[in-house]
Amino acid sequence: MIYDGTDLGELMHAECARPLMASPKVSTSTSAGRDGFEVSSVRLESFDVDVECYVLPGWPLDMADGIREASDAKRLIASALFRKGKRKLIFDDDPVMYCMAIVSGVSDVTRVGYVDYFTVTFTCDPLFLSNEERSQDLPLGKSVVRVGGTAPADARFEIRSSSTSVKVTGPDGSFVKVPCSNGSMVRVDMASKRATVNGADARVSIESTFFEIGPGDSDVHVEGGSGVVKWREAWL
Repeated sequence: MIYDGTDLGELMHAECARPLMASPKVSTSTSAGRDGFEVSSVRLESFDVDVECYVLPGWPLDMADGIREASDAKRLIASALFRKGKRKLIFDDDPVMYCMAIVSGVSDVTRVGYVDYFTVTFTCDPLFLSNEERSQDLPLGKSVVRVGGTAPADARFEIRSSSTSVKVTGPDGSFVKVPCSNGSMVRVDMASKRATVNGADARVSIESTFFEIGPGDSDVHVEGGSGVVKWREAWL
């Protein structure tokens, strides 16, 4: 298990069970005189994963050495786990994917002999993202971007302008338009809902709406330049 770039397996032994997918939150409504219900909305909720951990520092010649080694290991583990925001979490059974997670709970430590046992709870975003970032060149005009995965993906566009504005339109007709000068490098990040021109924060037009692409074939239209689109496949 790797959290924020740290291989936790080098610090402790960990085992966990996680759900097949995040639980859907279904909102329903009923109508007078009609049987059953109507589905108003469905969204995926975050989910918790309890990781059962134990620290086994080895078998020193005396108990005092074992206690010191376990204490040192626990300090390293605590510093690797505590974060003030979500970080990448990679599970051992699916090393090509990651989810964004934060440690939301830790149990008391129970010591049996030289071994310290405890439970760490991660609260995870519902979608898993591919470790590999994919990309496709975008000429001026319309392109078809083939997006894998089972959920819509957030894209990043990098467009070299050939006009005084760059406009990127997504498969649902939503678009982001960024004023700029001819020859500028315009970047649009759909996940952070942010645009830059030559590395500096830039305003988008008031009509702009950030959008997602995929899964499947997505029509993308670029006006005012050409460049590349990058994304990570999203999976349930």
